Amino acid sequence: GGTNGNDISWSAAYPLDAGFLLRYYGDLASVTEHWPALMLYMDSQLRVARGPTYANSTSRGLPDFYYWGDWCAVEPRVNATPGTGPQAAAANFLMALRAMVEIGTAVGDNANAARYNDTWTKLVPIYHHRFWNISQGTWASDPMELQTLTALSLAAGVGSATDRTSAVAALDLDVRSRGYHLTVGSAGVKWLLPVLSKEGKHETALKLAMQTSFPSWGWWIRQGATYAVVNLLRSCW
Repeated sequence: GGTNGNDISWSAAYPLDAGFLLRYYGDLASVTEHWPALMLYMDSQLRVARGPTYANSTSRGLPDFYYWGDWCAVEPRVNATPGTGPQAAAANFLMALRAMVEIGTAVGDNANAARYNDTWTKLVPIYHHRFWNISQGTWASDPMELQTLTALSLAAGVGSATDRTSAVAALDLDVRSRGYHLTVGSAGVKWLLPVLSKEGKHETALKLAMQTSFPSWGWWIRQGATYAVVNLLRSCW
């Protein structure tokens, strides 16, 4: 909209999926065709975040627009939506910026690729300062939101080496302490398994993926939702 952004946890699928097409399929033709529109999307989010509506907000120019938040999380929606909404949106925007750097470089627009990289570099400390919870040792305050918000933050490249080590440990502990059960909703599900594996917690990721009691993907399978689970796991690992 003219004065408000949209839920970036969902709309950032545009630059993120474009980045996946390039990274996994080498589809330069598609990202070249969409590059002007991708820039319009990203720049419109930045323009709104820097506009008068958000000038005195805590966002400090970091787009954090949300409506649904971590949809269908285990946590009650009345808590999950406001609790995860801004942060999940902001993390997805940071990931979208990284995708734009990759795409811009591939299509030969080095100037805009550098601009998006510079924007990411400037916004990452804002994200960290705003969301880091020293008592939890990660970017989350509510334990029910820790899986989603930690996975998203790590995927977005936030934090020093020390902070990231702390956050990985907090994420691993949370999953294990819950008996390898999920708390994530739609915003967190894509990143939980890949982040655990990438950060050296592959055994935890495997046990989480193989869990069969509620809440888990295996529980879905036990209820007969095999098609949904197979496609979900295929998309997020």
